[in-house]
Amino acid sequence: MSTINESASIKGSYKIRDAKTAEILDEGSKTGKHIYYHQWGRIDGGDERAISEELKEIIRNKDGKIESNEIIINKAIDKLAKSLASEIIVYTEE
Repeated sequence: MSTINESASIKGSYKIRDAKTAEILDEGSKTGKHIYYHQWGRIDGGDERAISEELKEIIRNKDGKIESNEIIINKAIDKLAKSLASEIIVYTEE
C-alpha cells in the first residue's frame, strides 16, 4: 500500500475601515489550507476473500498521481479568498 499526503497553508489578514472616517470597523486574519491525500495498493496473489472491504477499496484506487505544488497552493489560496470574502461581504451589504 502506498500513500501520498501533501498540503499547503496560506494566511491572509484584512482591515476594514470606514471610508469617511478611516475608523477601523473590523480586522482579523484567516487561513486557507488544502490537503491532498491519496492511497492505493496492489494485491499479488493470495486469497482475495481474506481482504477487508476497506483494503479492497484502496486496491481499486489508481496509482497515485501527485498534484503539482502549484495546484495545491492555488487551492489553498482559493479557500483563503473565499474565507476573506465571507468576512468582507458583510460590510458591502450595508
